[in-house]
Amino acid sequence: MRTTIALVLIGLVVASVDAAAGARSRPAWVVSLAARVAAGNCDPHPSVARYVRTHRQAGAGDRVDSDQPVLLVVLRGRFVHHYFYGPPGAKPPRGTAVDFTVDLKTHEILDFGIGSRSPRLSRLGVVHDFLAALRAAPVAPTPSVCKR
Repeated sequence: MRTTIALVLIGLVVASVDAAAGARSRPAWVVSLAARVAAGNCDPHPSVARYVRTHRQAGAGDRVDSDQPVLLVVLRGRFVHHYFYGPPGAKPPRGTAVDFTVDLKTHEILDFGIGSRSPRLSRLGVVHDFLAALRAAPVAPTPSVCKR
């Protein structure tokens, strides 16, 4: 009985240390940026929020003009990208996945995508799940075009 209790307590301590280490390694700004991106694309409560540290060439999925360290962030939900550039009268892109690369130095979004598929983050490095932190963060305002 004492061995079981001791193992449970050790497990709780290890889990607490792991959670604290994950919060320390996650850049604080990525949560608020992801909240703004999700709300700005009409889903302030995504069901998945993950990122991986990589380089832009690997994370963008296309040819790009630089290769600096970035975070590749993936959100899953029901998104509508009303602020796209397209011909007059074109319907905004919709999708269940949003992904974007963020410059680690400037925190600027460099690349953005919306669709039904998302990149396989595990191919690029250690995947960090930050959904709990995103759900605990203040909800960013949703643009009025999302409420139509």
